[in-house]
Amino acid sequence: MAPRSKRSFSASPRHYEQIILLSPLKFALAWTGLLSLHGLCIGYFVMVARVYHDLPGTFLAALLDFYSLGLRSTNYPRLSAIHLALACVHGVFAGLMIIGSLLRRRLVFHPLQGYVITSERRDDSLIGTILRRIYRLYVFFYGRRGVFGVENRYFDLLLLSRECLETVLQSYQAYRLSRFVSRLWLNRVYITLLVLNCWSTPFIHTILKRKVVLSRLCLLLGDALLDLFSSIGLPVILMMSYYRDYDPKISGFAMYFWYNDEWVVHFFNEFQLVLVVSWMDMFSRVVFALGLVGAMENIKALVRPLPTKAARSVGVLVAVAPQEATSSLTFSPHFSLLPLRRGLDRVVFTTLALWGLVVLGLHVHAQTQRDISQCLVQVHPWTATQPACVLLAIDCHLNNVRGYPDDIAPFWALVDPTTVTRIVIRHCPELHMPSKLQEFNRLDTLKLYNSSIVDWSDAAALTGQHHPVVTSLFFVRVNFPDGQLPPGMVSSDFPRSAFDFEFAITNLRSLPDDLDTKWSLGTTIYIEVSQLDHYPSVLTRLGPTSLSLAANRLTEFPVETLQIPGLTFVSFAANPISTLETIPYTDVIDIGVVTALKLMETNISSLPQWLDPLINRRAVNLFHSPFCEFVRDVEIGTRMHFPAVDTTPPDELATVMMLSDAKAIRKAITCNHYYVLLYPLTNEDEWSALTPQPVLYPLTK
Repeated sequence: MAPRSKRSFSASPRHYEQIILLSPLKFALAWTGLLSLHGLCIGYFVMVARVYHDLPGTFLAALLDFYSLGLRSTNYPRLSAIHLALACVHGVFAGLMIIGSLLRRRLVFHPLQGYVITSERRDDSLIGTILRRIYRLYVFFYGRRGVFGVENRYFDLLLLSRECLETVLQSYQAYRLSRFVSRLWLNRVYITLLVLNCWSTPFIHTILKRKVVLSRLCLLLGDALLDLFSSIGLPVILMMSYYRDYDPKISGFAMYFWYNDEWVVHFFNEFQLVLVVSWMDMFSRVVFALGLVGAMENIKALVRPLPTKAARSVGVLVAVAPQEATSSLTFSPHFSLLPLRRGLDRVVFTTLALWGLVVLGLHVHAQTQRDISQCLVQVHPWTATQPACVLLAIDCHLNNVRGYPDDIAPFWALVDPTTVTRIVIRHCPELHMPSKLQEFNRLDTLKLYNSSIVDWSDAAALTGQHHPVVTSLFFVRVNFPDGQLPPGMVSSDFPRSAFDFEFAITNLRSLPDDLDTKWSLGTTIYIEVSQLDHYPSVLTRLGPTSLSLAANRLTEFPVETLQIPGLTFVSFAANPISTLETIPYTDVIDIGVVTALKLMETNISSLPQWLDPLINRRAVNLFHSPFCEFVRDVEIGTRMHFPAVDTTPPDELATVMMLSDAKAIRKAITCNHYYVLLYPLTNEDEWSALTPQPVLYPLTK
């Protein structure tokens, strides 16, 4: 049936409502849909609030801070409170719907909907007074003629202003989506919603200019849909990709994920849109969330159930409840606006339509950038003039090259160097690092796998000038020239931002004595399965916070390592160390702050007294060593004490050596399995190796 309208007046004052009447079934569906939407928002914001509440102190929070992803963990309580407040807003409106419907015994959006407060009905009790004031506050903001009411004479102006603000924020979010997310379908969906929202406003106002209520309802539905997708839909879609990878036992993701190049690049980029990365970002999320609330409340004010059983679902004008007619604001139909207002509308509508074209054009332009086979993660930012590659990989075996500059540089020239954050070089038997490396000024991580470095000169060096944000360097199955770090890794202007140096299966034999003047202090250094036959003293001056020299050729335990300020983790696992120095306890002035000392797979059978402070912290792990074999013998009764007790003075032995209770010994010293290699070599080989590689140090049960 074609829409028709009629006017029905109430007693004085004579005002009328403009509403859309729905059949009981359609109204019930609308009521259920709005309540479900409130419930969805409550669930989402409560979940996010809980995540931010529980995140501080977890493994994931430490990694997020480590990689500077999102706001610092010290801000998590504030973020939790903000999201909880947003959940409460939806909770209040959902509660009004439920309580009102129960009290009125029919579906309504709030308890006093259409209810006339007369002197006979007036409740002067404390509760009644409070309820009246709450209701008046609600009417002031969301009543039909309230600040955000659908019959406020400035409603169209407020709606357009809100839409313009949200369009600006949503356009910026669409740009960030094109810059960080490589999923084309997700970019296309968001762009489609944004462009349709820009075009729908002038289209609806033009087509339905004499059907004010219907036009407002259509506009509100469009705004609500885009706000819902912006505030909830997009983060949920992105988070679902990582749901299966999350390990609740460690409150984070397994460590090997952080070494998977494609996974970690996607994570870093996509969580820019999941996590709150700045307070401006939080502001835009609040705008979207409150915009959704406002649209929902306006929709509630526009729809009513048919008062009779007439089979109609057409828009009509019916009497306003007297208690909402007290507002001084009067309703002015859209088609009676002043010429100045109509001119402003035309400017806004034209701007929105043109902006929709601009956004669509930028998106189409970005999609025209060709795909690069060497680009493992490619995005399509609006402003790109070259293919935007986040993860750039050079595989000499796949490209049938040796690794000379002329072999690599042409591939690197295909992409925009300012978009590259991670470079991986694999299977290059004669790698000559090209000088073009210095063009990647946003490089964050450089990884070499199964390659032999022949030349890495100063012309291609990593420098603070050319690589101001580089943080991590990984070298796996790499041969260095003469077992030394090449000049390109020890330049005088080496990036101070680099804090993660990891080597696994290399021919590295020593470190430069002046390395502490090149690399930053307080870094993470892993040199594993290499050829160090002595402890490089420069490591003490570098002062790393985490150090692993596992599976080298060290025969002596460097006690000075334990005295490095700030060092909390140290591993000498799988080295041919037979004994710890038994220097007098009084000679060890400072034992440092080490909380984990890994000596698995060594030949250590006894512990000196100076190690007692570490033992008291339960920091020592001697899995698969003679010491733990003796503990097992004591446990099964084949041995009464450690052999060293018979040959070493008691004042030179650790306290635990004098114990004969296996349970007490196990409480002090860990004999449980722990990874010998901190670099996930097995996983890296699965991802990158040409052929299956032998597993080093498999799990021993």
